[in-house]
Amino acid sequence: MNYPIRICLISSHLFGHCALEGILESDEYKKGLIECPLVLSHPSLKRKSIVGFKDFTEITLKNKISNILINSAKTDEAFDFIQELLPDFIFVIGWSELVPQKILDIPKIKHKGHLRHTSYYGCIGMHPTLLPQGRGRAPIPWTIINDLDETGVTVFLLEEAADAGGIILQEKIKIASNETATTLFRKCATKHFSLGKNLASIIAKRKLSWLDQDNKLATFWKKRRPEDGEIDFNTKVLEIDRFVRALADPYPSSFFLYQDKIISVKKINFYFEKDFPQYELTHPGTIVFISAQNKPVIRAKDGYIECLNIQTEEIIPQFLPFTMVQGYCEYVQVL
Repeated sequence: MNYPIRICLISSHLFGHCALEGILESDEYKKGLIECPLVLSHPSLKRKSIVGFKDFTEITLKNKISNILINSAKTDEAFDFIQELLPDFIFVIGWSELVPQKILDIPKIKHKGHLRHTSYYGCIGMHPTLLPQGRGRAPIPWTIINDLDETGVTVFLLEEAADAGGIILQEKIKIASNETATTLFRKCATKHFSLGKNLASIIAKRKLSWLDQDNKLATFWKKRRPEDGEIDFNTKVLEIDRFVRALADPYPSSFFLYQDKIISVKKINFYFEKDFPQYELTHPGTIVFISAQNKPVIRAKDGYIECLNIQTEEIIPQFLPFTMVQGYCEYVQVL
């Protein structure tokens, strides 16, 4: 087996872009031990619907890689492109749908093997949690909302079940007390680069190995929708603080409703009841005063939220459940 390892990538995400950069920067790629002839990615029209969307045009042109635009990996067209290439490894990173079995089996069929994954062929994904914790969707917001001290990025084998395959590599990330989705997103992107580079060395030597996940330890995080970002002022201020930080850029921000408008909240300060005892009897959700910075301060369950960075938008009812089109905040005093 002295031929170069051939790979293809399915991704339209910054994390996939970073992993590809790591592979292209590796000594193994520069020595011709790895080839990457093909990337399948979404057209730029998908930009608004994919958090973390990244255009692969520049990197593929620079490195003479075919970049074929597809709307779904579940089409016959996508299968035909990969089948024609016959890669040893298929990488799927930051893709919003599960790849069908017939694509996952292409490397096995090429090598006339009985197993989907071996030391020298297979299908590989990356996920920004320490699997088996945090399988599923929206891992970066859930990591902050759940108040974890640590997360990471896991390289794993792709199977039909989401995020369930054997673990190849993991790199840990410490969560800062003031971590936002923005800062954690950057940290995860950096890890995807380093893991891509490390993985290049492993697959070039045909020494891929892994440990099966312990399904008993698995946790599952559900998909988040933009309307899930509504702030519940009946919760504690520390929970609201994590919630707002978890929905910072590049995710749709947290918000509340006031006078038939959506008030997007991108940054807050929080205070406890002892800081403003004169408003102790006000109801959660009440705007108790306007701060010196001309920002609303709103009563929460055990304190107050000062909305430092806000944007106002008209409510578009067809995009929100009917029950959300009811503003519930009111000014009780302006100082």
